[in-house]
Amino acid sequence: MAILLLPVFAFGQIGSVCSSPEIINNPMLYTSSVQMTTSFDDHWYAFVPDSSGIYIISTCNIEACDTKIWVYDNCPLVVNEWAEGTYSYNDDFCGLQSQVSVSFTEGLTYFIRIGDYSDGCGDNLNFTMQYVGQILGCTDAAACNYSPMATQDDGSCAYYPSPFCSQPDLQMDSLALVSSLYLQQHFALDCDIAEGCVTGFGNRWVLAFSSKINNIGQEDYYLGNPTTNPGMFTTQNCHGHTHYEGYGDYRLMDVQGNLIPAGHKNGFCVMDLCGMGQYNCGDMGISAGCYDIYGAGTQCQWVDITDIPSGQYRLMAIVNPEYLPDALGRIESNNENNAANVCLEINWVNGTPEYQVLAECTQYVDCTGEINGSALPDCQGVCDGPNLFADINGDTLLNAVDIDLFMNQVCNNGLMATNCNDLNGNGQLSLYDIALAQNCMINQNNGTIWNNDCHFPQDFINPNAAVGMAIQSVHLTEGYMDIEISSISQNIVGAEFTIDGVHVTNAMMIFPGVSSSSTTVYNSGDGLMTLAHDGQFIAMNNAASPICRVYFDAVTANLICLNSIIDVVNNNYERLPSYIYGNCFSATTGLAEVNASQQLIIKSNPVGDILRFETPLSFGNEYLQISVIDAMGKTVIQQQLVQSSTGINVDQLASGIYQLIVQNKNNEQLRMGWMKQ
Repeated sequence: MAILLLPVFAFGQIGSVCSSPEIINNPMLYTSSVQMTTSFDDHWYAFVPDSSGIYIISTCNIEACDTKIWVYDNCPLVVNEWAEGTYSYNDDFCGLQSQVSVSFTEGLTYFIRIGDYSDGCGDNLNFTMQYVGQILGCTDAAACNYSPMATQDDGSCAYYPSPFCSQPDLQMDSLALVSSLYLQQHFALDCDIAEGCVTGFGNRWVLAFSSKINNIGQEDYYLGNPTTNPGMFTTQNCHGHTHYEGYGDYRLMDVQGNLIPAGHKNGFCVMDLCGMGQYNCGDMGISAGCYDIYGAGTQCQWVDITDIPSGQYRLMAIVNPEYLPDALGRIESNNENNAANVCLEINWVNGTPEYQVLAECTQYVDCTGEINGSALPDCQGVCDGPNLFADINGDTLLNAVDIDLFMNQVCNNGLMATNCNDLNGNGQLSLYDIALAQNCMINQNNGTIWNNDCHFPQDFINPNAAVGMAIQSVHLTEGYMDIEISSISQNIVGAEFTIDGVHVTNAMMIFPGVSSSSTTVYNSGDGLMTLAHDGQFIAMNNAASPICRVYFDAVTANLICLNSIIDVVNNNYERLPSYIYGNCFSATTGLAEVNASQQLIIKSNPVGDILRFETPLSFGNEYLQISVIDAMGKTVIQQQLVQSSTGINVDQLASGIYQLIVQNKNNEQLRMGWMKQ
C-alpha cells in the first residue's frame, strides 16, 4: 500500500460531518469486497484510492430499508437529498437499496456519504466497497467509439464507415415527467432570478417535476468538463456550480403555441445515475443504456406559474434543444424523442392554483414542421428566423452600436414599441429595455451557448431595496445642476428621470470611480437617461453618490424640481423601487426653496393605514395639493387639504415604497419618500 496523504480535517465526532470524516484505508478493497457499518444517520467517509479505476459502493442484498449513496469530490457547502452538488449519486438501484459504480483517480480525495430516505433506516447501515478494476473501452481518439474515460483498451475500436460506428440517443422520459408533477410555493431569492429559474421575486407558485434523460443509443453522450471542453460550460453563475449550457429547456405554451415566460433550466451536472455508469460531475456524460435524473426537489426543476391566468397549457421538457453534438462530435441518432409533453389545465381558486393533467395531448410540432422540435418564431414572427431582440440597426448582430442607437432613439421619442425592442413587455420603451439589451449583449459576448439573459420578455422588479434620487445643487450662473442617488444596498448601472423648470442641453455621468468613456447619457428636453457599460456601476454606499451633471440653457419655471423617476436599474439588471427626496430649488437664487430645518415630516415611517405628516408650507387662504406616487411613478392618491398638520387614509395601498408630494398655490413643493407596511 502507498502512503495516504489525506487532508487535515476539523476536529469533531468522526464520521458525523464531511469536515470530520471517517478514513477508509483498507487494503482488502483491492482484492475483495469490504463490508462496513455506519454510526450516524448520514455517515461521512474520506477515501484516497491507491489505483485509478472503477469502485463499487453498495447497500444491495445487505439492507432492507430505503438507502442512498452520495459521493463528492469536495465537502459541499450545502448538503441536500438529491444529486445536486455530487460527484456521483444513486437511489433505488436494487429495489429500495442503492449502488454506485464510480470512477476514482489515484491520489485524489473523495468523500462518501452513506444515508437513507427520510431518516427511515436508523444510524447503523451496512454497505460494501470494492475496487473492480480499470475502465475498459476504446482508447484511440480517432475511433468512432472512442471512450475518453477508458484506462485500458478492450479491442473494441471501430472506425467510420464501419457498421459498428453508432450514435447516442437522448430521450426525455414522459412517464417520469407526468408522474412527478406537484405544486409548491417557493420564495425566490437573487440566485433564482439571476439564473432564470423564476419570473419574479418573493413568494412564487411553481409546478415542479422530475426530468429523467435516458441514453437509449449505442454510444455514450460524452461532455467532459470545463477544462477539456470549455465552450460548452459556464462557471460564472450565482450558485457557484459548473453548468453545462443548453442541456435542458423547460417551456410553457398556451393553446396557440405561444411561449409563456415561466423560467428556464440549464443542466448543472450531467452524470450516470443508473448505478453502473462511469460519468460524474468530474467528467460529465451519460453512458449508453444509462440515464440522468433531475429530481423534482432540485433547484429550478420547475416552471413558474405565478403570473399566468387560468387556462389550458402545454408543458414541454426538452433535452439538448439545440441538437448539439457531444464533446467528441457525435450527434444524436434521433431528435424526435428529445421532448416530453404534458397538457394541463390550470385554474386559480381564491388565489391558489390548481392543475389537472388532460387526457388528450396532441403531438407537438414546431414551426418548421418538426415533431417535438425546438424551433420558435423570432421576435418578428419569422419561424427560426434571423431577427434579434434589440438589433436596432438590423445587421443581425447585437452590439454596442445597437445599445447607443437604442438610447438615442428612445430618449428622443424616435422609436415605437415592438416585440423586438419592448424587452420587458409593458408596451412602452424606457431605460430598462435598453439595460436588458445590454445584459443580453454582455452574456452573448461571453460565448455561452444558451443564454438565459436573452429570453424575453423579462420584467424583474426587486422589492428588497428602494433607491432615492435628489437634486444635490443648482448653479444658475454656470448653467448646470448635479443629481445624486442614494442606494444603500444596490449597485446602480443606470437611471432615467425627468426635470422640471429648465431646458436641458447636455448631461454627463459623474459616477464616482467610473470612467466617463464607459458611460452614456442622453437627454431630450427635460428627460435624461444614464447607463454605465463594461461592467461598471455606482457602488452601494451609506452616503448619497453623484450620478449625473445636467447642463441647461434656459429656466422655464419658478421652481427647478426633480419631477419623476422612470427607471433605476441595478447591476443584476433588475428595476428598483424609487422615490424622490430633498427639495425643489428657486429659479432666481438657485437655493433650496425650504430650509433644511423646515423639511416635510412623515410620522411613524413605515406607515400603517394612516399617513400622518407635518408640512411647513404656508396655506394662505388656499388648500394644499397632496399627491402620493408609487414606485413606478404612478399617482395613486391625489386630494386637497385645508389644514397644515394632518393625515390621509392609505389603507387601500399595497405594501411598498411611495413618495408624498405637498404643494401650495405658489407652486412651493416638498417631497418625501415613505414605506407602506
